[in-house]
Amino acid sequence: VVLSAFGTFPVGAADLARAGLVRASPDIAVQHASLSPDLSRVLVAFSATGAASPASTPPSVAVSAHAATAAVPLLATWSREMCQIAVHGSQVTRLMSGMEAELAAADKNWAKAWGDFDVKMGALHARLIAGWETSEEGDGGAPPTLEDHFAALLATGAVDDALEQFLSHEFQQGAVRRMAKSMDAAASAVHAALLTRVAPAAEAAVLRLSELQALARWSERAGPVGLDERAADAAVAAAERACLAAGVAIR
Repeated sequence: VVLSAFGTFPVGAADLARAGLVRASPDIAVQHASLSPDLSRVLVAFSATGAASPASTPPSVAVSAHAATAAVPLLATWSREMCQIAVHGSQVTRLMSGMEAELAAADKNWAKAWGDFDVKMGALHARLIAGWETSEEGDGGAPPTLEDHFAALLATGAVDDALEQFLSHEFQQGAVRRMAKSMDAAASAVHAALLTRVAPAAEAAVLRLSELQALARWSERAGPVGLDERAADAAVAAAERACLAAGVAIR
């Protein structure tokens, strides 16, 4: 029987075969495991499946049910520390789940807006390449990029025939406004999610994990309950990176 809280440690063990409860090498299936409210005793109910006696006809499988209890004074003594660790751990899990949900929703909104824009730009690029290949300039060299076309438009006011046709018929002013509005709305939603929900959750996770890190480094207090300092350090570092990334994205 083991418990886990940023580390796994045993609280009880028994040799069932030596105790005569089951045959050697049985298949064990735990049906129930629980601790008493004060964490002073552990109860485990399990079933053991093993081969029946060779003399049985026809061959059958023997299944036996057992229940075992064990005193675990270590857990009772350190129950306060374990409860504190459990509270921090559950809150970190809740915060991380919330951040994942917010980021998934923001990613979906932005992907939709950017996808529509990318489709239009892809169509424009294909139109410009086709026009360039049929022109005299298409005899050699690399074709101009979209940036080259728009830079030339801004610098000289000269519009490529393919670009003019695309903007006049396939991507008119109203469509441009709608797409710009959609992208602005998606960007605003992403920024709001980062500013009001993701960044505060990341900061709270850093604080919670820092508490666990401090407990892990206090070996006299947290050592007996198996809190792993290296795991806590790695978790704090990851949370700090997430917090920093959220802050950079907000700017």
